Amino acid sequence: MIPVFREIAGEWHLVPCSSPRIMPAEDMGALLKNLVSEPVFIHSSLSEGLRKAADSSLPALAAGSLFLLGDLKALLRRTEKRSTSQ
Repeated sequence: MIPVFREIAGEWHLVPCSSPRIMPAEDMGALLKNLVSEPVFIHSSLSEGLRKAADSSLPALAAGSLFLLGDLKALLRRTEKRSTSQ
């Protein structure tokens, strides 16, 4: 996905995700910094990353695992995330 998003990304905002199966944001940030020329920001929470991305003058696109999108959906709806068996 990185090559596709690299064509349209003006900056990258990485956040932690509640799934133990994902690459930590810090590790992804280190990888991205070697692959892209745009700024890479690592945030301590999804809400912080969402606020910082919304503060940018650039359009925002949320992408990642379904776990991340579930976390984002719950945050935007101000509800609790539904748990999964994974």
